Amino acid sequence: MRCLLVMVYLLLAGRGAVAEEGKDEEPSIEKLVEYLDAQVRAADAAGYIWPKLDDPKWKAIELSNEQVIEALGQRLHDSTWTDGFMNNALLSRLSHHLDLSEATDAQIDAILRHVLGLKPRPQARSRRVDKTQAYMDTVRFDREFDSALKEVERINAPSLAYRDKLSKLLPQGRAARLNFIIDDLNGRYVAGVAKGIAIAKVEDRLGEELRAFLETDEATRNMVEHYRARIQNIAKPRVVDTGYKYEGGKAVVAKGSVGLSEEKRDELLKLLDPKPSLLD
Repeated sequence: MRCLLVMVYLLLAGRGAVAEEGKDEEPSIEKLVEYLDAQVRAADAAGYIWPKLDDPKWKAIELSNEQVIEALGQRLHDSTWTDGFMNNALLSRLSHHLDLSEATDAQIDAILRHVLGLKPRPQARSRRVDKTQAYMDTVRFDREFDSALKEVERINAPSLAYRDKLSKLLPQGRAARLNFIIDDLNGRYVAGVAKGIAIAKVEDRLGEELRAFLETDEATRNMVEHYRARIQNIAKPRVVDTGYKYEGGKAVVAKGSVGLSEEKRDELLKLLDPKPSLLD
């Protein structure tokens, strides 16, 4: 049955490319959305969460800079998560020549307002176990929680990838870039989906952006204090559920911590210590 679904997926994914062969159509956002929607539906029919975009037609799509900027600032699909996938797919495919420095402040604001939120991590609940098989029940509960967590991670994958790309493409020197990186870092912590190396990269990116900010004329006393306050308000470490563990003959909810560590917060704040020129 699985093989049959995969064959259906491949047939549906390729049908659009075959149907369009030989036509010399001007690329448009509408055609792009049509194509991506068909790919998402085909992947769903085959049991995948997101499609793999690796056929020649997709790789051949080219849009103007203005078209991409316009698309990133608007809703492309009724489904929030599919919309997020489309935005990431668009940015992934065309970021090699996308120049957001050509975007107006209004267009940048529209793009940032449109960034997809993150689905929060699941919560575990207290569960009773059969005393005769408490250990095995605990293992089963932990696997179920891990499966639910992986589902959230797969759903969030397009949005997280999009955020990573966008933070690098936003024009340097504009407050929008620094503000977005702070919002992104906080959003990952609030949703509880911050993970190891990925979150460390966002923290490092914020440090780099703060250093760049201090070299601009925007780094006035008031703006430095503004960003100090923003960093102080990034989510502090809090306890979250990480699964289940066998303890005392029963299944106990395991706990972990998610949030900006005090050590990292102090390191970021240290970057904003007043320059002599701001103390005058």
